[in-house]
Amino acid sequence: MEKASVHINKILLVENEEQEFFMLKKFYGIALDEINYSKANNEIIELLARDNVYNDEKFLFFDDVESSLKKLKENF
Repeated sequence: MEKASVHINKILLVENEEQEFFMLKKFYGIALDEINYSKANNEIIELLARDNVYNDEKFLFFDDVESSLKKLKENF
């Protein structure tokens, strides 16, 4: 998965979910191609990227996240 890693490591800034979706869509396409996944197609690649970006049930936010982000924003 060297090519997929190189692709993802070149991207230094992702400004929104749409950019993240397209970045991951390309990443999964490269990764599945590298491992010769025979069932890989655009639908599977898009579903993987969409789930990674838009499925909020996969994330757990701690209670202090919002207050911590506000404090960090003041300093940076």
